Amino acid sequence: MRRRIIAVSIVAAVLVGLATAAVAQRVGGERYGPEHYGPERPAYGQNRHYVPASEPPVRWEYATLSFHIVRETWAWKTANERIQGNKGQLLRALGGHPRHNDVSYVDISTQVGQSGWEICGVLDRDTGTEVWFKRPVR
Repeated sequence: MRRRIIAVSIVAAVLVGLATAAVAQRVGGERYGPEHYGPERPAYGQNRHYVPASEPPVRWEYATLSFHIVRETWAWKTANERIQGNKGQLLRALGGHPRHNDVSYVDISTQVGQSGWEICGVLDRDTGTEVWFKRPVR
């Protein structure tokens, strides 16, 4: 009886190990298969985030939305434009329309998000808050 329990335990452990290996191989194959890396997987220690040469790398442009506490001014800055003023003026200059009296970061972020900008970082500085945005170069 004791031998049977040991044998069943060993068989169960082997089956669990095989099932785990099969699941890991399937997940690994989907994530790191030829469609992800191209015709060959990178060698051990090489970049596991290989992007096939047929796809050009994405180029980004950046912008900031900042609020200066002392001056109580808002600013939207990109490589090509600089807009400053109170938050209502800034929202209108970006093409938005205030829906209520208190314009917020959310309202301005929603407006620039419709132009393809995505938030990529928020910095709290001594002088105020700065929200960083990015979008693919157009």
